[in-house]
Amino acid sequence: MKSLNYALLGDASIAPELGKKATQTDIATYDRKTGDSILTYAVATGYPEKLQPLVQMLALCDPVILNVSVLDRALGEQVVAAHLHGRSRGFLLQAPGVDPGRVAAVLKSTTLEGLRSLPGLRELREQVASLEQSAPGGETRVHVDQCFEVKGVGTVVLGVVARGTLRKHDDLHLYPRGTPVQVRSIQMHDDDVEMAPAGARVGLALKGTTAADVARGDQLAPEGTLQSAGELRLRFQPTPYYKSPIRAESQYHLQVGAQIHPVRAQPEGETLTAVSEHPYAYTPGDRALLLDLNSPGLRIAGGGTVL
Repeated sequence: MKSLNYALLGDASIAPELGKKATQTDIATYDRKTGDSILTYAVATGYPEKLQPLVQMLALCDPVILNVSVLDRALGEQVVAAHLHGRSRGFLLQAPGVDPGRVAAVLKSTTLEGLRSLPGLRELREQVASLEQSAPGGETRVHVDQCFEVKGVGTVVLGVVARGTLRKHDDLHLYPRGTPVQVRSIQMHDDDVEMAPAGARVGLALKGTTAADVARGDQLAPEGTLQSAGELRLRFQPTPYYKSPIRAESQYHLQVGAQIHPVRAQPEGETLTAVSEHPYAYTPGDRALLLDLNSPGLRIAGGGTVL
């Protein structure tokens, strides 16, 4: 069964036309099963008031649908965020009256420049299941979106398999704390399954932890396959449209995966050192975004990869 997790950017009002609402927090999901594909569409409902839901959604989703009905600052910020997350697969819709030349100018030199343009919603529905599922190999790695307790089941985690293959009864660790847990059961689109490949959105019953000890951004992986630290060094590139210099005395937030914590940032040439009181789970090469949540303009100061 193929799984595609789309991040819906721009005008998200088409979400109910694409799937049935499944979950609702500051990120809402809509699901549809068609043929041999499970399609999930995520909407950052807490954005643009808060930046965190947008960048966390992009960490949990690939590919994207960009539905342009207006060209404004929020659209530009979404394009920058998707670009820094390396999102390049997906589809572009443009409402009547939107200048295609201006849209092309916004997307130029970003990873979204190659999105496939479609004339409308009908064509989008026909094409969304056509993309191949992203299937990174290696050790199992699951990014946590939500966690809660279910009577008669116990601790349930909703998340996305980012790498490898997840199997029922896998013994894993919950990072960054390193708590040992066991996967008691796996569901995909409310169906019990024995395994879930990379790219799948899953519901997991876990043994060994409680919902109070799990947060969005936590990760499940075999023991020793992820690192945990509160000080990270990044290969870093400032965002051209962020106008303020990065100052060591200012407070920023650093996103790695779906984890976001306050940090102090010290740029050093092409690298940046970020220090937080909260540890991050990571592997070298993970994408990271430096966020200035109080900026009156673009709130993304730059991005890079963890060294």
